[in-house]
Amino acid sequence: MRVLLVTGKRSEVIKMAPVFEALKAVGITPITLDVSQHKGWLMKGSLYLELRYPKPNYNIKYEKNVDYGISHIITQLKEIIIKDVPDAVIAAGASETTLAAAESSNELKIPFLHVESGYRSRIPESNGEMNRQMIDRLSSFLYAPTEKACSNLLMEEVPKDRFLKVGSTLIDSLTRFLPFSKKHSEILEELGISEQEYLLLTLHKRENISQDKLAHLLKGIKELDHTTVFPVHPVTRQAMKAYTLYDNFSGLENLLLTEPLDYIDFLKLEESSRLIMTDSGEVCEEATFHEKPLLILGDFPERLEPIESGTALTSPMESASILNNLAKLMETDLRDKHVKFIFGEGDASKKIADHLRKGEIDRLAKPSTSQGR
Repeated sequence: MRVLLVTGKRSEVIKMAPVFEALKAVGITPITLDVSQHKGWLMKGSLYLELRYPKPNYNIKYEKNVDYGISHIITQLKEIIIKDVPDAVIAAGASETTLAAAESSNELKIPFLHVESGYRSRIPESNGEMNRQMIDRLSSFLYAPTEKACSNLLMEEVPKDRFLKVGSTLIDSLTRFLPFSKKHSEILEELGISEQEYLLLTLHKRENISQDKLAHLLKGIKELDHTTVFPVHPVTRQAMKAYTLYDNFSGLENLLLTEPLDYIDFLKLEESSRLIMTDSGEVCEEATFHEKPLLILGDFPERLEPIESGTALTSPMESASILNNLAKLMETDLRDKHVKFIFGEGDASKKIADHLRKGEIDRLAKPSTSQGR
């Protein structure tokens, strides 16, 4: 059996690396394809080395074009699928790359397997929400990370035999590399900070980096007593400079701006922080595993599990709200919350590989267009 693994964003490489290893372990041949939705050494290249993920068998150049959307990815993906004839295609998340992989597979009647299915923000106008629902509808089989994700799929009338709760493959990578990170990362020394004495911030979603919202974030950070470490995503840095706010951020004495960090150093920063602020669903999962108080920034969180468990709060991009919620979280005691394994224990990829090894792929029919309405 041969399975095509499709990645596009940095986080998708992290999610697919353990799947690659698990498939090989049960005798399934993984073929890798990467779309350059994220590119560069810091954003993606270093992951291949750190996660021992192989150089892709196929590459597709990502061209963001409002007129053509993802059609150029679909066209090239279909050509590769026709040439390679995999038994199935598998991808994770809700990016344009994953949507293109789902549509391409569907058109060619090749089973598409969706890792990380069932997350919902319940905010229809969110681009991410539309992608998540569309990808799940186009999928032949769905690998859900949590009980809530399974419940969401049932609410959308997805048949029970079309999905399986496995946990998050992101947590697989975390559990595999965290011990190495703790032992070998020197990022705290490089930044001159100590464990538990700083807040960690990430921000990258386009709806959260408008001029007004970045100004509110700046005002909020300025009033914090703690140092905040902020690895700046390229799109966020671009927005800061476009709005002439970058110098204002870099001039704050209690803020450390860095380039995007490699995976090992970022795990160390997460694990050693006092609290995490983010608009990233992936960082939400990692923060929960690390048992860190979590402030989810923005209006469209799709990982609702930490919010419902009481370990996370949400905040719009308004300085007063950010400061108010941070104050509440500083007093949060997570020792009795039992939330560490909400997103899995590190064996999701093995469950996926075992499911495919048992021949489940042979019974997968072309997904019904009425599924999940």
